[in-house]
Amino acid sequence: MTGSDPAAGAATSTGPDPAAGAATSHDPGRKVPAPDRTTWDLAVIGAGIAGLTLAHDVTRSGRSVVLLEASGRVGGLVSPLSLSLVGGSGSADGGADGGVRTGPVLLDGGAEAMGTRRPAAIELAEELGLAIERPAAGSWVQPAAGPARPVPPRSLLGVPSDLAHPLVAQILGERAARRAAEADSAGRAGALPGSASLADVVRYAMGEDVLERLVRPIAGALHASDPEELAIDVVAPGLRAALAESGSLSTAVASLVGEGPAVATVRGGMHLLPATLARAAVAAGAEIRTGAAVERLVRDGGAWQLQVAPGGTLRAREVVLAVPGPEALRMVEPEFPTAREVRLVPGAPVEHRTLILDAPALDRAPRGSGVIVGEGAEPGGRAVRAKALTHSSAKWPWVAAALGGRHAVRLSYGRPGEEPRLPGVDEALADAAALLGVDLTAAQLLATAPISHGGALAPQTPGMRETVTDLAATAAERDLHLAGAWVAGTGLPAVVAHARRLARRLV
Repeated sequence: MTGSDPAAGAATSTGPDPAAGAATSHDPGRKVPAPDRTTWDLAVIGAGIAGLTLAHDVTRSGRSVVLLEASGRVGGLVSPLSLSLVGGSGSADGGADGGVRTGPVLLDGGAEAMGTRRPAAIELAEELGLAIERPAAGSWVQPAAGPARPVPPRSLLGVPSDLAHPLVAQILGERAARRAAEADSAGRAGALPGSASLADVVRYAMGEDVLERLVRPIAGALHASDPEELAIDVVAPGLRAALAESGSLSTAVASLVGEGPAVATVRGGMHLLPATLARAAVAAGAEIRTGAAVERLVRDGGAWQLQVAPGGTLRAREVVLAVPGPEALRMVEPEFPTAREVRLVPGAPVEHRTLILDAPALDRAPRGSGVIVGEGAEPGGRAVRAKALTHSSAKWPWVAAALGGRHAVRLSYGRPGEEPRLPGVDEALADAAALLGVDLTAAQLLATAPISHGGALAPQTPGMRETVTDLAATAAERDLHLAGAWVAGTGLPAVVAHARRLARRLV
């Protein structure tokens, strides 16, 4: 339930990464000396999911590829989290002092799911031989006012496909649900201006109640941005065309969202995806260098010259920047002065805390797979800062099996305009208890860890999307290409689909 950039950039989390140190060996966990080669067909900068996908696909076509990652690990925001479970009461980050160790357990420290509506990420995982797992329970929403309720089925970013569904009336109230249905049936939303945001569409088609009580908390938590800042064509591809055909927002959503869960994961954890992808890329012939920071890009004749620390200089006929937007802009600006015109609005901070609990009261999964929280919500009379809670052991069968009856709960923090602040153990426990409606104490805590992603993706506004698209087209004319979520859009499916399209153009 996070809105971070899964394409590039190192997250701060605890625990080893099975793909760290990938180099030229078929075992990406083992560092080996890089060969003397200095000229490549393609250099990819940034070993998040976008960079790994590009290196994998292009290498398989027979071209020579080097992948350079400044940090010590691959995977970007798709990262593992190792926790050692302990007995006894009380705990500190990573496990309590004292008690009997029963770990470690490897969970996801970054992205823990991928959307199912666009199949690119799932198809990539299956190509790599990874098993796909669907949630065992649905999600809930905790509005700013009123009790928590299950999210209505077949919703898109909180927009329901059936305004007559009983859950819609429970969340909005019967009178507000009728008003929303009447507005939607009027067919006013068929034609949208190019600058329309998600909030504009929902407000016009269904009214403020749907926007405030469903879309704002759900879309805001998923994309770490206010719906006023979310470009509809980026966060909901295909919705504009479906609206033009039907004139009804609920009908348009119904045409886009199928039955079944909206997300899935890799059995064993999403962190297996970059680890497996790195191994496959190396096996195909790619060279992956971690701890290799590209300090400067210079156009030199018919190729790009890259100054790498450590490692000196290398040349590549084409380059892909699969790094976060601010870093990419810094690197391209000397060669493309128009990059100065791109103003990326900082996204909301992304902070998490994972709790491992021995709490039988959670066996019944009181909020299903988790709860998305409206800003200002006070469940049980407690004001909570968390924007979302994922009950991982209720959501994913593989987590439940790994924990053997214990529970994993991950709380997400950071809304637009907030200063980054890691949640403490006491705050996270109290927020979890309020959101789940159960008593939780420090004595039940077996392990905990904070996770910081150091900054989130800039809001996907229509103006920003147009500017970035123009810059990417200009750079591509000189064999410099842009990838990652700031170009492709939020979410693994968008990032993978964009990377694979780019890889096909490069071969």
